[in-house]
Amino acid sequence: MKINLFVQQNQEKETIDSFSKAQIVKYILEKVQNKVSDEMTEEDKAKMSAKILQKLKAGKKLTKKEEQFLKETNPQMYIQYLRIRARAEAMAEQLKHAKTKQQANHIIMATTASVSNKDPYKEYVLAAMYKVADEYKATPKYQRLPNTEAELEKKKNVKENGNFEKEEDSVEDFDPMSWSPLQDVIDAMPKFDVPA
Repeated sequence: MKINLFVQQNQEKETIDSFSKAQIVKYILEKVQNKVSDEMTEEDKAKMSAKILQKLKAGKKLTKKEEQFLKETNPQMYIQYLRIRARAEAMAEQLKHAKTKQQANHIIMATTASVSNKDPYKEYVLAAMYKVADEYKATPKYQRLPNTEAELEKKKNVKENGNFEKEEDSVEDFDPMSWSPLQDVIDAMPKFDVPA
């Protein structure tokens, strides 16, 4: 009996010694890592999935916990989420460099029009882009932008010439070639606000 116990303990010790340090670290990390989906019941998982879907339809960003949950439960959708966010962030970056409202609206229209009708996630991509556009239009920077290139040039000329007279809009200054109904079209577009 004592011999069997001694042999069994030696075998266990040899088994433990045979693990490499990398395997031990990997095992510990797997045990320590907080897996969101392991802590949830099936009902909680269904609620979380529905909440994530609603946020994606509204074009909103996911929290780190929601991203982790999506990554664990639906890796394909997680990859699509990353693609959607990348497109929305690319548009946001372009908007930062717009010099006029007309340019900003052109960027918005061009990027939203570039979404393929064959994209199965088109609804989510457009929602994210519209959300970025709405957030950008709410910024003071956008509000301060001149409407058109002509207004931008006019402001530059005023600054360069030291002419700080009050600018007045007149019928004579109206240039129909620089006017764009794009702003009116974008403002008239329906907005989809879905509570998350």
